[in-house]
Amino acid sequence: MTPFHPIIEANTNIGVTPQVALGGTIRNATMVQKGYVNAKNDTLKGIVINENNPHIRVEHSAYYAPDYKAPTVANGAMGVNSTGLDTFIDGMVVVGKPQPGRQNIFIQRGGGKNCTAQVVYGCETTPARTKNEP
Repeated sequence: MTPFHPIIEANTNIGVTPQVALGGTIRNATMVQKGYVNAKNDTLKGIVINENNPHIRVEHSAYYAPDYKAPTVANGAMGVNSTGLDTFIDGMVVVGKPQPGRQNIFIQRGGGKNCTAQVVYGCETTPARTKNEP
């Protein structure tokens, strides 16, 4: 694993087929990264949904990672990064600090509700957790 690969990824590595347009659901995923992946303080992204994957739902999931700490090339605790059309998040918790200027949850072309994290874009929020534990 490298900081450039997520734990869970919705992608079109096998090609854009009619089935891709149907979307899918990631449900009850719990991702825990206990420490940095290397001496440079890098972390893994939680869930990444690329632009060719529409209609993906993420439900009742959580991502716990160490706080952002330089000199990393990673973004800190990034639980969701989605550029997919009509992504919908319901009940996502992210614990850990993102890189300054970045988000813990980023939904570019969709929306959501019940998101809990320090910095959220594209999802209605609930109060952030303060303890860096699952």
